Amino acid sequence: MALDKSFVFLCLFSVVYCKDCVIDHRTEDFSWEVQLYNDVIKKCIMKSNLFKPPPNNSTNPLNVTLNFIVRNFRFLSNEEVFSIYNMVYIQWVDERLTWDPKKYGGIEKMIVSSMRIWTPGLRLFNTLDENEIDFLYCKCFLEYDGKVQCIPRMRHDAACSSKLGKWPYDTQSCTLHFGNWEKPYTSVVFTFAGISMFGAEYGVGWNIINYNVSQNPNKTEQISITFDIERQAPGLVVTIVMPCFVLCVLTLTSLVLKVDGIRLSMSGLCLLLHYYILQQIAEFIPKHSADPPMILLLVRSSAVLTFITIPLTCFLQYLMNTDKPLPAWITKVNDCVLKTKFKFIIWPRWEDDSQSITLSENLTEGKKIKGEWLDFANVLNSLFIVVFTVVYACFFSVYMSKLTPITFTY
Repeated sequence: MALDKSFVFLCLFSVVYCKDCVIDHRTEDFSWEVQLYNDVIKKCIMKSNLFKPPPNNSTNPLNVTLNFIVRNFRFLSNEEVFSIYNMVYIQWVDERLTWDPKKYGGIEKMIVSSMRIWTPGLRLFNTLDENEIDFLYCKCFLEYDGKVQCIPRMRHDAACSSKLGKWPYDTQSCTLHFGNWEKPYTSVVFTFAGISMFGAEYGVGWNIINYNVSQNPNKTEQISITFDIERQAPGLVVTIVMPCFVLCVLTLTSLVLKVDGIRLSMSGLCLLLHYYILQQIAEFIPKHSADPPMILLLVRSSAVLTFITIPLTCFLQYLMNTDKPLPAWITKVNDCVLKTKFKFIIWPRWEDDSQSITLSENLTEGKKIKGEWLDFANVLNSLFIVVFTVVYACFFSVYMSKLTPITFTY
């Protein structure tokens, strides 16, 4: 019983007389940091407004250095929006945030929230949201000489109109215009220090192949960064470009077939396949570009040529079966082609396989006339083969562009 009373007495005594006895686990450096924070931040807030830019004038504006570290990016071609996610290394000097390290235990650096000090008003002027302003929410490093370093994470969404003339081998140029949103705009001068990628130039469906930077401290948009991005085209090449090439070959192949129902069926099938390819292009191609893609013009032109092969086949079949007297100019054309070196480009060369004419009739005038019509049909068909081949070669040289090699350097 006496032991219980003693225990109760000790508990009451410790509560009443030892409530202020707290063990201080803080290190000496922490105490110096607290004092430094109170002297530099709180006292400066009382003396001057730290949330206003450092004192400067138009002849000596505050210089702020920007260094972009790109983490990833994306380009939505259907919405024409270029988004980039990066860490921005921002550095400037604020003479109000200086101290003597000897008075604070040799402390030369400290960490402070960006909400406690003034930070530059960095703004993307061509953003999708005109009211969007980049506020810096991060930890900043202060040095005793007033140097401030902040590394905020930012996302910038800019409008970027796409040009699809060379789709799917297209390259787009998207520009970001940065400047100061605080008035006067020239009170702070942003200086571009560089961009680091570290593999972030390879995005989803696009690659950054180059960038260009222009600076003008006298304008509102002080820094303009233009990114050249290239579409990753292998998938579209397999589904769109290669079938287009195969269709062109099939159209040319139909011209070397014998003039009969098989050739007409081949031409009709190629025409239907052109329509199918046009449907595929309409599904994959972005919808907001003003200029039509060249490959679309290629398929359209190839469809027109394929359609021409159908009446051409019917006309050739008519020529091969007619026995009307030949005009004089057809005879001259046959002689100019078949009796000169041009005869070597006449391919294929069809022969009359009619079995209704007997051996005694081989030298008749009707046989000679039919042979002349057959020769003219061969010349006309070979002429279309040459013309179609040249036209397709021109289409592919004009409409199709080669892949642009990645030339980006850090």
